[in-house]
Amino acid sequence: MRYKIIFSKRSERTDRKGVPRLRGRDTLRRYLRANEDSLVEFAELFDFGPLYEPYSSPPPKTFLGRVRYNLDVIGQMLLSFSRRIGDTAESVAARGSEIIEKRRARRARRPKLPSLLPTLCGALCAAVTVALISSGFVIYKLVIEDYFGSYESVTVPDFVGSVYPSGDTFEGSDFCNISINYVYSEQPEGTVISQHPAPNVTRRVYSDRNLCNVSLTVSLGERTYTMNDYTAYPLRDALLELRNEAIKVSVKQVYSDTVEAGKIISTTPPLGNIFSAKETVTLTVSLGPKTVYVSVPSLYGLTESRAIAALSEAGLLLGETTYVRSSLPVGTVISQSHTAYTLVAEGEKISFTVSAGDRYSERLVPDLYGLSIEEARAALAEVGLVCGNIYAVANGAPSGTVIAQTPLPNTPVSAGVVSVDIYVSSR
Repeated sequence: MRYKIIFSKRSERTDRKGVPRLRGRDTLRRYLRANEDSLVEFAELFDFGPLYEPYSSPPPKTFLGRVRYNLDVIGQMLLSFSRRIGDTAESVAARGSEIIEKRRARRARRPKLPSLLPTLCGALCAAVTVALISSGFVIYKLVIEDYFGSYESVTVPDFVGSVYPSGDTFEGSDFCNISINYVYSEQPEGTVISQHPAPNVTRRVYSDRNLCNVSLTVSLGERTYTMNDYTAYPLRDALLELRNEAIKVSVKQVYSDTVEAGKIISTTPPLGNIFSAKETVTLTVSLGPKTVYVSVPSLYGLTESRAIAALSEAGLLLGETTYVRSSLPVGTVISQSHTAYTLVAEGEKISFTVSAGDRYSERLVPDLYGLSIEEARAALAEVGLVCGNIYAVANGAPSGTVIAQTPLPNTPVSAGVVSVDIYVSSR
């Protein structure tokens, strides 16, 4: 059996015999140098344990032999490790038992303090006694004193149906403390609708305390309203105001040429009338002018005057008249803004284009200033142009004479210039 040296893991302290316990190789060297002349007992300095020497014989050369040899080494190492664990556990258990015994001995040497249990029990009993006395006093004041005190039993009268406060029932109700809640109702004004507590209920009335509390609901009669002026109001605003008052509302829509669409024309009942909540207010609302649709006549090939008459007969208005160079007969309609026979609103403006022929010998617009309307037309016809719109303007020039024109004089005549607008003095 061979042995190995196991160094102590504790610090440099002495054991019970005064022999120092050393830790590590450096500490051992310092201790040996310091005690060169003295005899050292290694048995006191170290712990010894058995060590298995696995390499006492060389391993076999065969593979299976080496495997068995290695397994044997591992087994011996595990066995040595388990023994060390067992020794450590045993030493720990012994050390624990020693510590417990020391604590027991130290506890036995302590002086015993006097017990506080009797004092605590006395204080608790006193607190419980005070709480019981206080609770009994409160219960007496809240329940027993009122219940067994001096009181008079009374019966709550039936106030429902009587008139407040002039009804006969109220004459003998001096013991009642009455509170009133007014509501609108179909019952006559002042009539009691309901009460709390219910009729014929028995109540106690103490001589030194409050009276019997009775709550009554009294009618204000049927609710009435005075009609406001909603003329020209937007429908949304009038509906919001009336419905906030819980008034029933019906809406009637009609066409109107004078009132804007969406505005109120009249009300039923009329302004200033008084009506009840049962009645329904009728608001007459404008839909705006009634739209009538007519068919657009065919103007192609008609003369300018006949086309204007056809539009008037169909209930339509003349829009803009445009003159263009064309090989079609002069003065006839060659196109129109709305397709023939389509439906448009009555009063819609229809524009058309009139042929001015293909004569464009002159290349400049003549100067029409100072000419009369007939003279201006003749001057334009000489260069293949026609008179367009005529505007009357207040001016100091002689009445009926041209004071301005569009396009200006001497403007080159092109395919886009076929008519001239003139401005005539109206003085």
